[in-house]
Amino acid sequence: MVRATISDVAARAGVSEATVSRALRGNGKVREATRAKVRRAAEELHFSFSRSAASLASGKTNRVTILLSAGMNTWFSSSALQGIYEVLAPQGYDLVPCVASSKRQLKDFFAQLPDSKNSDGMIVVSIDLNEEQRAELRELALPSVGLNTPSQGCFDASVRIDDREGMTQAVRLLVSLGHECLAFVDEPARADFEYSASVRADGFRRAGLECGLDESRLVHVAMPLLSHYESMEEAASVAATKIVSDSTYPTGICVRTDAFAVLLIDQLERCGVQVPRDISVIGFDDSTVAPVAHLTTIRQNPVALGRAAADRILRLMRGEPLPLPHELVSPSLILRRTVDRMRRS
Repeated sequence: MVRATISDVAARAGVSEATVSRALRGNGKVREATRAKVRRAAEELHFSFSRSAASLASGKTNRVTILLSAGMNTWFSSSALQGIYEVLAPQGYDLVPCVASSKRQLKDFFAQLPDSKNSDGMIVVSIDLNEEQRAELRELALPSVGLNTPSQGCFDASVRIDDREGMTQAVRLLVSLGHECLAFVDEPARADFEYSASVRADGFRRAGLECGLDESRLVHVAMPLLSHYESMEEAASVAATKIVSDSTYPTGICVRTDAFAVLLIDQLERCGVQVPRDISVIGFDDSTVAPVAHLTTIRQNPVALGRAAADRILRLMRGEPLPLPHELVSPSLILRRTVDRMRRS
């Protein structure tokens, strides 16, 4: 079967080829009756413009780069990608996910960026860019949006969870239940980036002081990079040992992520500590593991965050004004079974 051409559509609709082009691309002024007639003729002939030809004509790629620091199959990344896709795909945009899991890979990504000309905009997930990388985006006039990045100053627009507010909710709950010594447990990072979640440790400390706890009653269980351990389970074992051997013996624990909180609870129970009878534990994310483990946690919605980031990049690429370029989204406390009142001995 011979593929129909733009000339065939023009002949069927009784218009010029230029009118067919304007009608189907949505460019220029075409009467609605004429546009409908052209579209009907195109449908009858099974005609459509190729995406590559349309891109060449418009100077646009119809692609958006999604720069991730973790694999695309992680809970947050996959959920955020789903939200981004829901907004951009119906508008004719393809997603180009790229993973930079180290500062070296991020540097290499930006070194190749000027030559690739592969997208019309960029969404950066969870990490900040340095000044040189920001300058590169400005020089390329490439619109950028930060999604759950530690700060908003790197990007034209951003949307992120209010990590400090989340930690304030967690700390206030533990204090209200009578816990007087608290700990924040880091999750070992997979790379040497400053992640958005790194804000949570500072939020924990500030909230504790605001609740009247002495600095000595706020323990920070810092963890080095994951490469220092054989597995995340081993890292959780080390964290559990630090907690039970600490002279202050914290009875209320906030953990940087749900995934690490679940591993930590298992290791605490191996040490003879029962949760929540002896120690209360609160995670962060409300990821898929949290309901299964009955974990009290701070909920964020990466699908909704992805939609909000996609809406911003779409408006930036179209040159439309943004009513709220930078948005801080409040998380919510989800009560389950891993917290209880402090038991006095």
